[in-house]
Amino acid sequence: MKMKKEDRIRVYGGLEELRLKQVSTGLSNQEERQLNAMLDEAAEKDIPDIREFQWNSPVDIIAFRNASFIEEPVKRSLLDRLLQREMPEFFSLDVPNEEDFTGHQWPLPFALEVRKFIEGAGLDVEWEKVLPVSIHMDMWEGFGRDELNWFKQLPEPYWCHMKMTEVDDLEEKAAAHSEEMLEAIRWLKEHWKEGYQIYLDITEIFYF
Repeated sequence: MKMKKEDRIRVYGGLEELRLKQVSTGLSNQEERQLNAMLDEAAEKDIPDIREFQWNSPVDIIAFRNASFIEEPVKRSLLDRLLQREMPEFFSLDVPNEEDFTGHQWPLPFALEVRKFIEGAGLDVEWEKVLPVSIHMDMWEGFGRDELNWFKQLPEPYWCHMKMTEVDDLEEKAAAHSEEMLEAIRWLKEHWKEGYQIYLDITEIFYF
C-alpha cells in the first residue's frame, strides 16, 4: 500500500521530531511507543527497511570556530522594488581557515549511548544545552534568520568544557564503559578546550 501525501507529512514529520528528542534528551515510554508506531507505519507503507536504515546511519558532529555570518544578496526585480516587497533573507557561515572546521560521526546507536552515559554521569539536565542537536541545518548553504539565530545561540566552548570538567572522574567512567566512549568524551573535551563550537546533526538518518 502506497503512503498518501498527508500520511507521509504526518509520519516523517513526527519521526524527525521524535528522533531529535531521542538524541537530545531521550523519550518517555509513550514517545517510544509513538516512535515505534510511526516506524511500523513507514515500513508497512513506504520504506520496508527504515528501521535498519536509520539504525545504521551516522549522526554528524560539526565543530567550528572563528566563524562569521555573511548575509547573502537576494536579487530584487524592478517590480519587487516598486512594490517594496519583503524579500527573504539568506545567510551563510564563513570559516576562514581549514583547521577552524572539523567533523566526526557517530552511529545513531552510539549517539544514544553517549546521551545515556552522560545522564548516568550527572550531566543530564544540561546536556541538551551543552551539545545541541539539529536536523537539515546545512551551514554551507544559504539559511534563513531562524537558522541564523539558532547558530548564534550555540553555547560558548569554554562553558561546555567547564561543564565536562565539573563531572567527577568523567574520563575514568568513560574508560570503564568502553574505549569508544572514552575516545568520544576526549574528542569533545579537546575541541571545546580549543575553542570549537559543536553540535550534532541527524539529517543523514533521513536520507532515504
